[in-house]
Amino acid sequence: MGAVRNKRWWVAGAVVVGLLGLWLATGGRRAALVPGGYFAGEIAGVGSVFLGFVEYDGEVTGSLVRSAVGKADDLDGTWIDADSFHLTSACWTNGGWVTNLVLDLAMRESGRELDGRWKDETGGVLRSFRFKRIADAAVVKSSFSMRMGGVGHRRRFVCPVPQLDGTSVQFQRLILDQVGQMERLFMDGRLKQLVESVRWPSVFNEWDFSAVCQVRRLDSNVCSLALSTYPYMGGNGNWQRYQTINLWSSNGWVTAFQLRDLFRRDSGWELKLRQACARQLRELGASDYRDPDIETVKALPELFTVSDEGVQIYFDPYTAGSGAEGAFVVHLPFVQLAGMLATNGPVMWRGEAKRMTVGGLDWAGAGRCRG
Repeated sequence: MGAVRNKRWWVAGAVVVGLLGLWLATGGRRAALVPGGYFAGEIAGVGSVFLGFVEYDGEVTGSLVRSAVGKADDLDGTWIDADSFHLTSACWTNGGWVTNLVLDLAMRESGRELDGRWKDETGGVLRSFRFKRIADAAVVKSSFSMRMGGVGHRRRFVCPVPQLDGTSVQFQRLILDQVGQMERLFMDGRLKQLVESVRWPSVFNEWDFSAVCQVRRLDSNVCSLALSTYPYMGGNGNWQRYQTINLWSSNGWVTAFQLRDLFRRDSGWELKLRQACARQLRELGASDYRDPDIETVKALPELFTVSDEGVQIYFDPYTAGSGAEGAFVVHLPFVQLAGMLATNGPVMWRGEAKRMTVGGLDWAGAGRCRG
């Protein structure tokens, strides 16, 4: 009888350990649709723009990306009513935050279009516009928590992404694959945290991964996204880090492409890009490049995106200046890169016609990609 009882205890213990292991492995990971979306259009005097925003955990966050500008504007907002909302962006100036962008937006009845008004900091209307929805919004979330009596450990991962379907389902799968890699890297070490919470019960670490998805290009041919992430892991410093996702469709297959895939091998593109980045970083005020004798960056980061007007190169905090200076984004217009671009890649230069194609879409030298 005692042997049967012991066997039952062993079975019950194995089930508990198995469930705990499954819980530690999954962390409640899920991807779900959320209010918001990703929109594209033109604003007079501004040019081609991608606007994205999502609502989760009671907060509205997003970004406004200008095709011909390097750094995007991060947005915070509030809902005014069921169909309209208010978004603002602020920059750090002279030791304080100053509002530099105000958007009032209203969803049209179809839900596929967005009316907006671009205002200045005083509320004066500068421009009106209408954008079309290009994707719904979803959030990938997971969490791990081991707390007893208010102490222990917690990690939470939250990353918004476009929700694509139809012909873009291959894009969707690869986007989620790359976000999943980011998630696993951040959430790694759960078992170690469990041991530490038992060993040091007075310790409570609360680590959060948050992100803003910035759309640079999103159509049936090319998907180019920048994720401005903040993987807080404790301690002081600037934790902002960029992650970029670049995909293109060719011959019915969707694959990731690298920076080198944009250029001809014999064009000397790497040195020329390093020189161009150094010049722009100096113009942007990056402290590591104030000396005019520094003519090139040490190495090109593999963090880049493609818009319909050029290529953007991302420099995380501490890679071009101090942490207080934050990240830098260098925008290199296609017209400066034309002689180096490949004729069989995601971005192609048609030398005879003086035209560019981005994912198969025509681009005129003095204009933008037309799709």
